[in-house]
Amino acid sequence: MKRTAMALAIICLFVLPLCAQAGEVSDADKAAIKQAAMDYVDGFYSSSVERLDKALHPNLQKVTLHTLPTGRTLLDFNGVAANLKEYASAGLGGKKAEERNIEVTIFDVFNNIATIKIDSAEFLDYAHVALINGEWKIINILWAPHHKAPAGAAKE
Repeated sequence: MKRTAMALAIICLFVLPLCAQAGEVSDADKAAIKQAAMDYVDGFYSSSVERLDKALHPNLQKVTLHTLPTGRTLLDFNGVAANLKEYASAGLGGKKAEERNIEVTIFDVFNNIATIKIDSAEFLDYAHVALINGEWKIINILWAPHHKAPAGAAKE
């Protein structure tokens, strides 16, 4: 009984704190995740393909909902990194810095993956970010424009 109690005490004192530390996110990682988000949205608004390259994984999937005139809603897989860079280089972002209203929220980080929200003047993006070869890259985005809400959408 004493051995079991001693083993539990050792686990509680030495092993559990190490496990708790493994889940902690460094300030540097948080800053790098936010920077990837800013390079993505600010890069689009400022037509900077270089900033988009920093932020996006080449296999990025960008998805939105598209409601048909019939009322049916479909997933619209409308974005990959190459398309987004093409849109940006064509100047489709075109928002002045003071009009962009960008806010990044990190919801969760676990090991080398994260879930974030990027809210800006025109779009709301929920993104998955992954640490790949030492760089945080956006790999998935589910987004919606602010200017219209799909039928039946929840209001905040």
